[in-house]
Amino acid sequence: AMLHASAQERRQYGILGWTSSYVFGDQDLEAVTGLLADLLEGLPAPAKTTVSAVCYALPWPALRTVVGEIMYGGRVSNDMDLRCLAALAKRFVSADLVHSTEAD
Repeated sequence: AMLHASAQERRQYGILGWTSSYVFGDQDLEAVTGLLADLLEGLPAPAKTTVSAVCYALPWPALRTVVGEIMYGGRVSNDMDLRCLAALAKRFVSADLVHSTEAD
């Protein structure tokens, strides 16, 4: 959700945010949520016992690639925008983010 919100927020800054007016809609967020739900459902039972176990079991690099380069990046046409989106995905699609919010 944070990646989606950041991608949406950047649109407010015009050409400084994205070089084109990309539309990241609710369908994108729903697709990512569905993908994550499917991944979580496919985890073995021992991996679902704690947040830490789930974080360890998820294939973060693959998830980051699918979300950042395919689901959201598929509509991005500028290389610099793709780099920015990849940086957002690296920040927001990670076990580190889950661990930092778990401690709060």
